Amino acid sequence: MEETINRLLLTNNKVIGMRQVLRSILQNQIVSVIIADDTAPHVKAQILEACKAATIPILTTPNRIDLGKSVGIQRPCCTVGFTK
Repeated sequence: MEETINRLLLTNNKVIGMRQVLRSILQNQIVSVIIADDTAPHVKAQILEACKAATIPILTTPNRIDLGKSVGIQRPCCTVGFTK
C-alpha cells in the first residue's frame, strides 16, 4: 500500500488540501483520495462522505506532516486528491 501511495504522490495530477479536494470531487475530477489518519474528525467525515457519495477509492496514511512533505509543502496536509 505504501508503494502505491508513493507512486501516486509523484504524479502532477493532484490537488492538495480539504477545500480543493472537496471542490474537485463535486466537479467530478477526482479518481482517488489519500487522507491522513490524524485529520480532525469533522474534516475527515466531510471528505469520507463526499468520497462515498462519488464512489471514490480512499487510501490512508498515518499523519498529516508526512503527507504534506510528500507533496512538497512545508505544512501538514490532511488530504490529497488525484485528478483524471
